[in-house]
Amino acid sequence: MFNIRFVSENDALGILDIYSPYVSFSSVTFESDVPRPFEMQRRINTITNKYPWLVCEKDGVIAGFAYAQDFFSGEGYARDVEVSVYIRDDFQRCNIASALYFVLLEILKNQGFCAAFAKITVPNDKSLAFHAAFGFFEAGHLKNAGFKLGEWHDVKILEKPLLDDYSKPPKEIIPISEVNPDYAGILFNKAEKIIRER
Repeated sequence: MFNIRFVSENDALGILDIYSPYVSFSSVTFESDVPRPFEMQRRINTITNKYPWLVCEKDGVIAGFAYAQDFFSGEGYARDVEVSVYIRDDFQRCNIASALYFVLLEILKNQGFCAAFAKITVPNDKSLAFHAAFGFFEAGHLKNAGFKLGEWHDVKILEKPLLDDYSKPPKEIIPISEVNPDYAGILFNKAEKIIRER
């Protein structure tokens, strides 16, 4: 059975098992040096002071993770978030990314965030279609935005509104520590039903 839950710093090694190949062999992330375990623990602790970070596991193995973080610095951007999802290669095509994004976006709305953004190195038709299915639209196209693995890469900025009414002032952001755990548990249970066994 798959289990979705909030991350802990003890998940750092399992997360690195997934993230390291993306760093070393792909342009999905422009990070070029694999973080050390203590650095990943630091990131987890920093991000989860404010934002959700989720993991999906099966039999103690981290199958995927998704999290939100600052999109831009500055008070005016405080209600915008950047979202990311990574799936272990041998758990692809199990709907894990969809399950994680479902929970992530619902929690972000509950916290009071107003827009979610994703940076997609292109070409990547699979990721673009995945985000479109969640209501993301193209908000920008950055030409030759990053250099990695010997070539320049374009990046598309995708946006998903999280508010129904932008004519009203936004509410205060609720820290992730104050999100009702019963509410989160209901979302976890719903999301786990989305996942397909291989």
